[in-house]
Amino acid sequence: MGKGVVGQDQNVGACRLDPASRKGKRVDYNLVGRVQRIVLPPSQALYPIFEAVSNSIHAIRDGEAGPGRITVRLRRKAGEAPLLPGSESAAAIDEVTISDDGVGFTDGHLGAFLEADTLFKAAKGGKGIGRLTWLKVFTAVSIESIYRAQDGLRRRTFDFELPDGLKREDVREEPVRDLDATSGTTIILREPSGDYREPLRRTVSAIASALARHFLPALLSPTRPAITVHDSESTATVDAVDVAQRTTEEFEIKGKRFTVHHLKIRSPNNRHHMAYYCASERQVTGERLQQLPEAAFRQDSEVYYYHAYVFSPFLDVRANEFRTAFHIDNTPGLDEPGFDEIRDLLREKTSDFLKPELATLTDSRTTRIERVLAERLPDLEYLRDMNPDELTHIPLDATDAQVADTLGALHLKNQATSRQILNSMVSELRDATTLDLSSFEQHFEAKLRAIAAPSQANLAGYVLYRKSIIDLYRELLTKSGTSYEREAAVHKLMFPMGKDFASGGKPIDHNLWLLDERLTYANYIASDKRLDQHRVLFEVPSADEPDVACYFNLGFSEDDPALGDLRNVVLVEFKRPGPLPKKKENPWQQVMRYIEQIREGTFSDGTVSGTKIKASGSTRFYSYIVCDLDNETVKEMINHFLFTPLFDGTDGYFLYNPALRAYVELVPFEKVLRDAERKHRAFFERLGLHRD
Repeated sequence: MGKGVVGQDQNVGACRLDPASRKGKRVDYNLVGRVQRIVLPPSQALYPIFEAVSNSIHAIRDGEAGPGRITVRLRRKAGEAPLLPGSESAAAIDEVTISDDGVGFTDGHLGAFLEADTLFKAAKGGKGIGRLTWLKVFTAVSIESIYRAQDGLRRRTFDFELPDGLKREDVREEPVRDLDATSGTTIILREPSGDYREPLRRTVSAIASALARHFLPALLSPTRPAITVHDSESTATVDAVDVAQRTTEEFEIKGKRFTVHHLKIRSPNNRHHMAYYCASERQVTGERLQQLPEAAFRQDSEVYYYHAYVFSPFLDVRANEFRTAFHIDNTPGLDEPGFDEIRDLLREKTSDFLKPELATLTDSRTTRIERVLAERLPDLEYLRDMNPDELTHIPLDATDAQVADTLGALHLKNQATSRQILNSMVSELRDATTLDLSSFEQHFEAKLRAIAAPSQANLAGYVLYRKSIIDLYRELLTKSGTSYEREAAVHKLMFPMGKDFASGGKPIDHNLWLLDERLTYANYIASDKRLDQHRVLFEVPSADEPDVACYFNLGFSEDDPALGDLRNVVLVEFKRPGPLPKKKENPWQQVMRYIEQIREGTFSDGTVSGTKIKASGSTRFYSYIVCDLDNETVKEMINHFLFTPLFDGTDGYFLYNPALRAYVELVPFEKVLRDAERKHRAFFERLGLHRD
């Protein structure tokens, strides 16, 4: 770009120096580089228009013509239709014209325009670089202004564009002969560039709403200017008519004064409850007030959203050069407020202002939390006492599902915290030389409570899972279709068919605890898999498939493959309710055949990968035959092999084969249900769970 001497003929990019240090030196200012360094995301594409309107507001206030008028006119790309008809998207904008009836470009205004980073409007919050954003978003700018000089009205016109910006000698001036002319300025922003074209595709009403939000503080003034936005098809007024109520409140943080305007907005374009932090009567940042509901408030027949506008001299001087953020240190303990402190106190002021509206919503949220805990998550009842503050942060209009998600997240956080506490307690005890029980109780009592509550909740959650499985088992017995379907359904509920499980591998969820709690701890379980494919056995040449076979660590044994001996094996057979089909062998004979085949397994001479073991003469076999006692096949089997009844026989029968060291128990489907309900009754009652 061109170079100019600091003074009346300087470039807009020249830097003004202290007169004593200048001594006639020239200071170069690279306008292209300065504009390129401006960080303005495409989402802020309207910012140059905001800057032009802000200049117009200042020019009107500098004059004596009253409230004044500002017109924003949009020229759209010819022949182009909106991208999304009926939405905020519209045809592309080629040109934006902003006109006002302010004082115009006086000598003082022109001098400030020609000076980089001018302080001309510092008292009004001006940063001296707003006009540079015009060149960031638009390709060229033209300005025409009428101002009052000593000899009458004069017109100034000039262009402002890269790379050279503007020099004083480029300004064209002439007297105004029209007797009806008045002062004012028209700024034309031409040809949006690059990534800014698409974000500018907005309707007239959308741009008017954005201007209203940005300049709402000025629009609330009794001397507010009239602002309108036009294109070739529509017109929208920028005003504060949607403000149903305004209340002003002051507060102080660390000696800094703040003012908040509590506004009830009838129909804002941004349909959220918002807080806006402002500098020099302009919005800088905004954020949704998370403690307020998503939906609008209702008062009598009126629907509105709440907006808070916060002002302070402290904020005025800490807005960045583009008024898109604040430079505020958030470190605790400083002599000036951090942004979190401002936000927290605003939250309190907001809640106080909306106290009547929030009271009903708070009661509804409490009822909703209680319902979710009672009906969905009774195992997390402890959160009421342990996390009362966090529960108040649940959105007031949260759905049951959202409440449940929040409660679950709190529980996971408590679990992680309890593990950390437990690890620290263990470390402290490990480092202690002696143990004073009294001191231990005092020091760790609160920590132990923090550990116990989430852990008990985990246990309660597992109990709830078991109750669901028991309820499901009950329904399977009463509502399955054919007897074959019931047998298959019960089998799948207890253990998936055609699968096997080995400890240390990928876990398989199973529910064999319904039948015997000790089967939960088996190291290897195979279901409907050929005996010659049971991974823990040596060669068993059989293609037979027991319904379920369990090996090792069965809760009542101490099997150790290293000892070379298989101590215990549990087999489970499911027989469909109702009459069994005629077969060559009954369930007792079938189980005995499986046992004999396992005992006949041989050792391999080759190298075998993994741990395998062979049954020996001392291996004990336990077998459960889950069946319906009221059928001819089972009755005939009981009588023929002399099964012994358990009590009165309604609980089943048992038989021991000493030759095979095999114990077999006939278990009715109903007994499995009765036993499961009995052994869990104490847990269910503790949780307040009762069978419907």
